[in-house]
Amino acid sequence: MEGDAQKEWKRMKAMTYPYMGEYAESLIAKGEANAIFLILEGRGLAVSDEVRDRILSCHDHDVLDAWVLRAITVETAEALFDRSRAS
Repeated sequence: MEGDAQKEWKRMKAMTYPYMGEYAESLIAKGEANAIFLILEGRGLAVSDEVRDRILSCHDHDVLDAWVLRAITVETAEALFDRSRAS
C-alpha cells in the first residue's frame, strides 16, 4: 500500500517542466557547437566572428549534427553552411 509521500513522488515524476527541457536542449546545442569549434581548431581552420555567431545561434540538433560531420572535411569554416555538401 502506497503512502501519501509515495503517491506525491509518482505524481511529481510524471510532471514535465518545459523550462527544464529548454535548458537541457540549450546545453546539448552548446556541446555540439563546442565540438564543431574543437574540430575546426584542431584542423587549423580559422573561425570568423560571423561563423562563430551563426553556430552558437543554432539550436536545431539535426543542423548541428550535420555541421559536426562537415567540420571533419571542410576546407574553410564557412563551408560548413554549404547545403550542397553531403554530410
